[in-house]
Amino acid sequence: MTRPYVLDTKRLPIAIGYKNEGYIADLVMPYFPVDAEQFDWNLYSPEQYYEIRDTRISRTGVADMIEFASTVQTSRVFDEALDGMVPVTDREYAPAGIDPASRLVEGLTELLVLRREQRVAQTVFNAANYEAANVLTLSGGDQFNASTSDPLKVMMESLDIPLVRPNTIVFGQQTWTTVRRNPIIVEAIRGAVSGNAASQGVINTGDLANLLGVQNVYVGMARGNANNPGQAPSLPRLWGKSIALLHLSALGAGQSVMPTWGWTARYSTRFVRTWFEEEKGIKGSDVYRVGEQVREIVSAPGAGFYIQNAIA
Repeated sequence: MTRPYVLDTKRLPIAIGYKNEGYIADLVMPYFPVDAEQFDWNLYSPEQYYEIRDTRISRTGVADMIEFASTVQTSRVFDEALDGMVPVTDREYAPAGIDPASRLVEGLTELLVLRREQRVAQTVFNAANYEAANVLTLSGGDQFNASTSDPLKVMMESLDIPLVRPNTIVFGQQTWTTVRRNPIIVEAIRGAVSGNAASQGVINTGDLANLLGVQNVYVGMARGNANNPGQAPSLPRLWGKSIALLHLSALGAGQSVMPTWGWTARYSTRFVRTWFEEEKGIKGSDVYRVGEQVREIVSAPGAGFYIQNAIA
């Protein structure tokens, strides 16, 4: 009988803090803790922090009284989980050094994290999550893979449009491959370094961040199977062909007045539960559940800019 494992002496034990380094969801919409499954957070209008007030007072005068308004939003986390089963006979027949339960939990966690990556990608690359004036849809010769396009000009001008200037740029892998070898951008970076025209070659994310004056450039490279189990796999990129320019603030989740485009509410931590099913398998089976209670929130649509269909 074929068992669902092979001998692998290099395998590392599963850990609750599992993280796939190729995913960017936790960077783009980072986790922030909430105290209950239902929680409140404040939606602030950033315009009120740009009002010019008269700050000068006389010796016995009264200073202008300022009050910052916010709208309390009530949300609830979603329950996200996957289950798997290890028959007792699998444990009995496992080769020395192999723990089928750890293998299972690792796989469940990977799929849970992959689904989160997809949710965040679909949230970030969605024009409905930006103010209408902060969406630019490209087509034809304006798309970045066209020789007539100027990606540098488009991105620099787009960064200046939101009320709060973005500090983070998010690419899908296909778009990043196009942008990083664009001759206008390569020359702007390599030519400035060498002092000579240099339109050939590629740049890295740090180069572009320095050129555009942003803190971070993230590239989403994850793939996901678009077909149902049992069908031939189709593995498109989860992050599509658009670009998001976002202002992200470490202090901007939920209760802070500092605007941040988006974040993720998380109740408690990711967890692993297990129980025994007497009727599953000749000797019963152990069932494992990996789950978390989270909700992705777009808290400041005006703090981002969306370049839709950046490449064909």
